[in-house]
Amino acid sequence: MLLSPKQNREWEALAKSKNITKAELIRRTMESYLRGENTQKEWEIYQKLGRLSESLKEKKKECFNNPVILINDVIRSLEQLRLEVLRIED
Repeated sequence: MLLSPKQNREWEALAKSKNITKAELIRRTMESYLRGENTQKEWEIYQKLGRLSESLKEKKKECFNNPVILINDVIRSLEQLRLEVLRIED
């Protein structure tokens, strides 16, 4: 899971407030997801992450042909995802 330094601090603070590790907090969050206890915003974020994961898998396969172009594509995809997630969170 890639977090910004700010997000990492927020997750760690939340985990500490619950007297659990950050890893346990993430596990519990995923368990609630699997039980269907998520909001619409969370569903949208999970769907976007799933699509990004598939896209990155495809780009990884193509990486041997032209790695420089593909690295730029990955960076653009990640930035686009970040902006989409920020829009969902608003």
